[in-house]
Amino acid sequence: MEIEELKNKLLKKITEEEIKKLQFLSGIEIHQQLEGKKLFSNKKTIIVDEKEKKPDLIAVRRMHITKSEINKTDKAAEDEIKKNKIIEYYIYKNSDSLIEIDEEPPQNVNKKALNTTLQFIQLTNAKTVDYIIPMRKIVVDGSNTSGFQRTMLIAKNGTLHYKIKNEKKTITLDTITLEEDSAKKIEEIKDEKGRIVTKYNLSRLGVPLIEIATTPCFKTPKELKEGALKIGRTLRLLEVKRGIGTIRQDVNISIKEGARVEIKGAQNIKEIEELAENEIIRQKNLLLIQEYIKKNRIKTKEEKIIELNNILKNSNSKIIKKAIEENKKILGVKIKNYNGLLGLKINPNKTLGKEIAEYVKIHTGVKGLFHKDELPNYGITLEEKNKIEKKLEVKKQDNFIIIVEEEKTAKKAIKKAIERIKTLEEKIPSEVRKANEDNTTSYLREMPGENRMYPETDLEIINLKEYLKNNKIEKPLTEEETKQKYKKLGLNEEFIKIIMNSYEKKEYDSIIKNYVGKEKLIAKIIFQYKKEVEKKLKEKINTKKIVKTIIENDIDENKIVEFLTKEYEKIKNNSIDKKTTEQYKTKKLDEKTKTKIKSIIKKELEKNTPIGKIIHLLITQHNIDGKTANQIIQEVKKEE
Repeated sequence: MEIEELKNKLLKKITEEEIKKLQFLSGIEIHQQLEGKKLFSNKKTIIVDEKEKKPDLIAVRRMHITKSEINKTDKAAEDEIKKNKIIEYYIYKNSDSLIEIDEEPPQNVNKKALNTTLQFIQLTNAKTVDYIIPMRKIVVDGSNTSGFQRTMLIAKNGTLHYKIKNEKKTITLDTITLEEDSAKKIEEIKDEKGRIVTKYNLSRLGVPLIEIATTPCFKTPKELKEGALKIGRTLRLLEVKRGIGTIRQDVNISIKEGARVEIKGAQNIKEIEELAENEIIRQKNLLLIQEYIKKNRIKTKEEKIIELNNILKNSNSKIIKKAIEENKKILGVKIKNYNGLLGLKINPNKTLGKEIAEYVKIHTGVKGLFHKDELPNYGITLEEKNKIEKKLEVKKQDNFIIIVEEEKTAKKAIKKAIERIKTLEEKIPSEVRKANEDNTTSYLREMPGENRMYPETDLEIINLKEYLKNNKIEKPLTEEETKQKYKKLGLNEEFIKIIMNSYEKKEYDSIIKNYVGKEKLIAKIIFQYKKEVEKKLKEKINTKKIVKTIIENDIDENKIVEFLTKEYEKIKNNSIDKKTTEQYKTKKLDEKTKTKIKSIIKKELEKNTPIGKIIHLLITQHNIDGKTANQIIQEVKKEE
């Protein structure tokens, strides 16, 4: 097989038939943040935006690994510790206490968070455990100040149902867990000494999370997406946090002859289908490349690492110039029989060379590597490329890799690149990968082992049977029951769908309790008129204030958008008065005017004018609101 033939065989898109042949299987872990207080402290779950607020304090730490109770360490943790990172924590007084900084033992489990988890369990008919035993899960990337995440298994073996093209599908839930969220990663940089410094926003640490882990019950990417959406809709029936970043998904994917990978940080459920398809394509394309390598009996070996500073000292490449100015090394190595392979696309916007570079970056901090297939480029000329090939003794069928960095790091990076190449020649590695913005994935770390979990000694074990006897857990309405409730309130299918998927569902449910009979109007205010006004004002407006003002002042529905647009500053500052609202009120018709309007309506009905046109005529030419116009039309029709 020639390289061009291989290039043509590589998949760009995947069909349902190919997915079936590849025996695709997937499961998902959904992490949903809960409202209220943190899981093991009394601090409120206020997640601060570090771009808008400076930290009140910065703590600097390093992580160290310890052995488990059976004298073993976790492989993923060992790899993380080798990076010798410095960790900076941004601390905020309103969100963080000594517990979050790991200077004080945790408090007992937040009852509200536990009760919300138990409500979700009721909706899935899962079987609760007899005892809740808090556990420590080793996490040494710095996202937990203690070096572990506290987690508690609450239930197993639940089910949910959804439909695809009217075919009923079942989601089988393996475990339902309550755990604490980690700190939010801000950035990772190198300091003046070349050390990796990772910065974290501590305000997210300790926010309660429900973790729902399914079995590998999804057989297509479409099923995966629809199943994830069903779990998300079920969670929104509870008191959970809403908004970007409050729900995260980790996706487990495997295909025939490939490997199980865990994809971390899939933010948008609606894009999970594309994410899964891209991972299938990546693994399948790597298998095709492996097939080519085996047929051509290619086996990568360690080659001599050669310095290239002298032959590139006059290069106009900005990267090369900067490296020479900073006394860094330009190191190269030959990759025998790899001509054209590193430039092959295994995913949209991703070559095999980039796949290797991402692995190198995670292990060494080196941001990128050059290879023969992408040159001349980046300011490196064809003449310079030829000089490199000559220096490295690269023949036509060979390839090369160049790393630009401090010597020790550059050598380590080249070794890691060769290590990755050798692995990919033999197998698709089972590993943890990161979801990228373009719905491809990148290497993140080794798959965690069995030695990362051990019992928590600072928290009491909860007898769940006793807890349920002493605490009444109110069963929430199911998705279908909630839809039926909204139908009874007079809401149409469109509004029901909007409310069920909205971040403001909880607020809507709360507000309508105080305004019985006004549910349809309030739905329009919150989910229609408010959105129009926010676009015009280019700011978020206070839902409770505008609903209260509109209803208590009997604002004409046709004038709500105008009223809010012109008068919101007064509403916001509680300075709205009767004189201001008078011009926007629903006007009541006297009998003389009503008789005149009825006469106009009768004439229009005799001409078979559509109802909508009659209402428009009355609104525009006779200054009558739509609701009143429709009422009088119905009266006239009954009289006839």
